[in-house]
Amino acid sequence: MARKVIGPTGSRRRRWLFLCTSIAALATAAFFIAGAGATIGASTFEGNDGNLVVNGGATAHDWNNAPNLHVGQDLPTGTGDNSFGQGAKEDNVNTTVVSGSIPNSKADLGRFAVASEVIGTDTYMYLAWTRENQSGTTNFDFELNRRGSPT
Repeated sequence: MARKVIGPTGSRRRRWLFLCTSIAALATAAFFIAGAGATIGASTFEGNDGNLVVNGGATAHDWNNAPNLHVGQDLPTGTGDNSFGQGAKEDNVNTTVVSGSIPNSKADLGRFAVASEVIGTDTYMYLAWTRENQSGTTNFDFELNRRGSPT
């Protein structure tokens, strides 16, 4: 007695699987590519182009004319550098800052910047940073709260 097979078999099944996988991959790529080129809300900040200069019109902003811009320089790696220590955790408001014991192999910040603007009733915050080296893994964590810090 012959077995009845439902659906595509053999090479037809592989082609069908390849086609479905390709469509899913293209849809995912289109979603992320479209999101990378978008501005947010009414903001004219050009944070999606990867450069620091204004490419848009006279009302556009980028890092060379960012509104309310504040820039900082991190301490250089070495005995004068500082970092969180003593097992700092996110939910601990009493963190310990240590200096001089940071391994040189750790990734280190170079510069950092924050800018902000209010458009209508919305507040926009823009963040930027550079790394001094590309070794190691660097994790950045931001926590934004409505209430102030309990210090």
